[in-house]
Amino acid sequence: MLPATKIPLRCLLALSLAAAISSHAHADTTELEVYQAEVADKGELNFDFAANAMRGPRHSDDGDRAAFQAIGELSYGLSDSCEIGVKIPVAYADGAWLGKSLLGEFKCVAPHEKSGWYWGVEIEAGYFTGLEERQQWSTEIVPVVGYRFEQWNLTLNPGVSIASAGDQRGAVIFEPSGKLAYQIAQKTSLGVEYFSEAGRLNAMLPGQKRNELAFLVLDTQIGKSTVNFGLGHGTNSYSPGFAVKAIVDLEFD
Repeated sequence: MLPATKIPLRCLLALSLAAAISSHAHADTTELEVYQAEVADKGELNFDFAANAMRGPRHSDDGDRAAFQAIGELSYGLSDSCEIGVKIPVAYADGAWLGKSLLGEFKCVAPHEKSGWYWGVEIEAGYFTGLEERQQWSTEIVPVVGYRFEQWNLTLNPGVSIASAGDQRGAVIFEPSGKLAYQIAQKTSLGVEYFSEAGRLNAMLPGQKRNELAFLVLDTQIGKSTVNFGLGHGTNSYSPGFAVKAIVDLEFD
C-alpha cells in the first residue's frame, strides 16, 4: 500500500489544467528517459540534455537508416515536489535536420522517504515534428511509480497518449517504460531500461510487432549533476537495431 502523502494544491491544479486542455499526437523516442523521483529544487533551474542515435526497424526499408535525435530541457522548481519546464527536440536523418518542435513539461512527485514507495506524474504538451516530418500537437501523460529497497531501485512509467492525427486519431496509445537499477557505489548505479510502443489499449499489438528497446545503463553523479549512459538494441524486427543514448542533467544553484 502506498504511504499517505500530499501534493501541494497548486501542483494539483496545474496537473488538472494540463490534462484538460491537452491533445496528443505521437509516440516518440527522442528522449528515452525513465522518469523517476527527481525534480528540480524549489526556486532553482535545471538543464537536461538527452541524445540518442539508432538504426531504423530491421523489417522495413529503413533498416539501414541511421537517425540522431536530441532534446534540451530547461526546468524550474515550483516547490519541493513539483517542477515546470520547456523542451526543444531536434532530429537528424537522411542528411537533414528536423526541428520546429516545442513542448511544455509539468512533473510532480509526492513527498516520500529515501526507501520504500514513491509516486508522481509527468505531463508534456506542445507540438512536435518527428522523423517523418509531420508536425502535430501532442500530449503525453506518464505516471511514475517506484520502489527503493537497500541498493535497488525499481521504477515503472505506464505512459499513455492520445493520437490527434492519422489512422490512430483519438486512440489511447500505451507506451510503457521501466527501469531496474542497482547501486554499485555511493554515486553510481548499473541497471536495465525498457521502452515500448505497444499500440492501442483496446487492441494491443502482438509482442513481435511492437517497437521495443532494451538498454544496459550506467548512472553516475558528478558534483550536483547526473549522467545517464546506455547501450541498447531492439527486441524484434519491428524495433530499431543498435542504439546508444546519453542524458546529462545540470543543476544551477
